[in-house]
Amino acid sequence: MGSKRPKTFSLSAAIFDLDGTVLNNEEEYGRAFKKVLQNLGICIGEKYPHISGIGIKESWEFLVEKFKIKTTRSLEDLVKATQEAYAEELPRVKLQKGFVPFIEELKQHGIALALATSNDAQILQKVNGLFDLKRFFAVITTKEEVRHLKPAPDLFLKAAEKLKTMPEKCLVVEDTQAGIEAAHRAGMKAIGIASDSQRAEDLRGAKLIISDFEGLTVEKLSIHITP
Repeated sequence: MGSKRPKTFSLSAAIFDLDGTVLNNEEEYGRAFKKVLQNLGICIGEKYPHISGIGIKESWEFLVEKFKIKTTRSLEDLVKATQEAYAEELPRVKLQKGFVPFIEELKQHGIALALATSNDAQILQKVNGLFDLKRFFAVITTKEEVRHLKPAPDLFLKAAEKLKTMPEKCLVVEDTQAGIEAAHRAGMKAIGIASDSQRAEDLRGAKLIISDFEGLTVEKLSIHITP
């Protein structure tokens, strides 16, 4: 299988983020956060009140400070409520457009595949039950396995370690600024997925920015990531 890899494609592994990358679920998580905020008496017009990519607890630390939230509820309770609200949204979530053909082509070219997510193992188990993600990825890494979340490089370095691949041989696929920074800090190249022009601006450090995976091939990818 490795012999099929294009001569210009120097990478050995691809590490995918989950939320907003493999899954098209930004709106669903946005509604989950807004629901919990409304229960705290805070109604906002923002579509996505949280910060994508840094973890649910870390987003709540930001929101509590931003809105000067006074509540007896712990961060752990707010996280639990958000994940429960998101679980109710899961039937609406879909795989990112073009994801399956693209990842199957990566596999055909002998590229090792990993999933690395700031989300927790419990939610991942529910997502896997719907989409059978294990059929795509050789290894899966969740927040419980690392000390620091994005923009720290820990998640991606752990995934590379589990793949037995050097970081410089890894490509990261991400949808957040924190994720792109984490990839660079890990010594990895990165491409970004952006749902709109503002998100694309946030991901300007990526080698390539796409709206989804449709039409993306290994040959097209190699043009952008090869020095």
